[in-house]
Amino acid sequence: MAAQPTRQKGGTVRYLLTQHSTFYTPLAVMYTLGEMQVRVRLFAGLAEALGRREVEMEVPQGATLAQLYRELCAAFPPLAAYAERLLFAVNADYAPPDRHLKEGDEVALIPPVSGG
Repeated sequence: MAAQPTRQKGGTVRYLLTQHSTFYTPLAVMYTLGEMQVRVRLFAGLAEALGRREVEMEVPQGATLAQLYRELCAAFPPLAAYAERLLFAVNADYAPPDRHLKEGDEVALIPPVSGG
């Protein structure tokens, strides 16, 4: 069962839901803006803040990582808290925010981590 879509910045956020007894739980989120699809992987605190490890998004052709991140922050406001300390990777290679995305790219958002 799909939830009622909500409009944000010219796109549509659709939640794919599954029923568990008397409540529904989001399984995945699609953010529809344009013409190519990318997979966004979330790690550490980002995954915890959103309650998921992956988001599939459609973005306009030629979108950059910075544009993708702005759209993600609009759809998921808790992500904005990581803006100054976030690293990006595209297809397992670190990338700057001005990197242009291609159809099927896998984007990783990597927050700062600590440990020993």
